[in-house]
Amino acid sequence: MEPMHPLRTYRHRHGITLAAVAAQLDVVPSTVSRWENGVRVPPIRMMRRIVNLTNGEVSAESLLGLPASDQEQSNYSSPVGPEQSVA
Repeated sequence: MEPMHPLRTYRHRHGITLAAVAAQLDVVPSTVSRWENGVRVPPIRMMRRIVNLTNGEVSAESLLGLPASDQEQSNYSSPVGPEQSVA
């Protein structure tokens, strides 16, 4: 079973309907449904609105299916060792 879309997870956690999110974002409910079902990805300008609407609980990275920023940084391994420096 695939994990739930971050926006759907946020809605369920906070008891918010799909229609309410759609109204806040000035889109029709079917648009939000398409995002949550992976049929479409929100446009960049809309991602910012979603991040703001959710007070940052849903990140732009998560909307794109990428790891969260803090996880991304902790999983990053530099090609330059600690004893080497970048010239």
